[in-house]
Amino acid sequence: MDNDSAVIREIGEKFVYINEIPLAVGIIDMSANVILKHNDKFAGMLKIKDNDGIKKLDDFTVYSFSDIAKQMEITKNNELHTNTMMIPICDKDKNPLSAEIIIKGTESIKGDIAVMIIKEMADNHAAEEANRKAFENIYEKMPILVFIHNIEENSVIYTNKYTKKLLKTEDDEEMMKKLSIGNNKSGENKSYEKMISGVWFQVSETIMPKSDGTHINIVVGADVTKNKKEEQKQNTSVDSATGTFNRIAGFNCVKDNLERCSMYGGMFSICYLGLNDLKKVNDLHGREAGDKYLRALSEVVKSVVRKSDMIARMGGDEFIIVLQECPEVTSQRIMGTINERLGEMSSKLYNDCVYSISYGVITINEENMMNVEDLMETVERKIYDLRM
Repeated sequence: MDNDSAVIREIGEKFVYINEIPLAVGIIDMSANVILKHNDKFAGMLKIKDNDGIKKLDDFTVYSFSDIAKQMEITKNNELHTNTMMIPICDKDKNPLSAEIIIKGTESIKGDIAVMIIKEMADNHAAEEANRKAFENIYEKMPILVFIHNIEENSVIYTNKYTKKLLKTEDDEEMMKKLSIGNNKSGENKSYEKMISGVWFQVSETIMPKSDGTHINIVVGADVTKNKKEEQKQNTSVDSATGTFNRIAGFNCVKDNLERCSMYGGMFSICYLGLNDLKKVNDLHGREAGDKYLRALSEVVKSVVRKSDMIARMGGDEFIIVLQECPEVTSQRIMGTINERLGEMSSKLYNDCVYSISYGVITINEENMMNVEDLMETVERKIYDLRM
């Protein structure tokens, strides 16, 4: 196989003459999750056709190819990295096959381009056994939930170390009870979020047939607790009507910028503004049109300012925009651009209403520092003065 590997690696780099190789070979991009090029033997074994369009690697596996990349990185860091890795795959009809990924040198994971060779097995049972070993080799050291269950026999086939540690048991029946997943009799693949032992997981269930007529359910779960916490935090700091940050988040952003300037110097600008004629838009075109006006401001501001800046709805039709390291003259120009784009947007919708804002700018630096309460009181007073 060493000679074959050398030839295939060379061909993988050139992407040519792939049909002349007497093996089922595909050139794959692991980061993009696609098959870039393949020969006829490869296509025949996976039962794919040229008119199938873009061929995603995940269509032929029971788990994400990003997991393979992670495992390769783990083995490389632990100095166990080799030039090949056996992985379990299946054809379009979910029949088990066996494949090797041949790495383009020890740094291939950075390049993301690799060569896949599909090995023919004498029978389905041999393929299943090879895939089982490959599957366990990939997942045993990974910090993700893995649980393989025979549906008809209602028995556990495999769980990795992480899952046993999470559930604090190695007893099959106790694991099945704690997980309350895996007994998927619908025959359909599933994807959902679920809390298990205090940890949030994004779970996928994949049903695959075995050569003996039974079916296995491969359950894989990635820890998304951090994402859930961020999502919950985001939900408590976002104004639902506009998608901007709310009053509390705006206050905290101003406070953080004051502390930053006090400790390290620098500046920031607070642009305070009010939407003009929101009541008129509501009266003439209905509440839904008014809500659309509010959302239009959010969309325009986000298209003009940087990602590091923020917009917060202070209440009603009043907003602030916090611009970091932005002098007053630049902030005024930004606000003028926002006003112009709002007007252009409304001209496409109405003849009797014009989207526009009244606004002002306060720039804070080391010379005019104040506490957050006094600053926000000043901002709110200036917003009020705009409407007089």
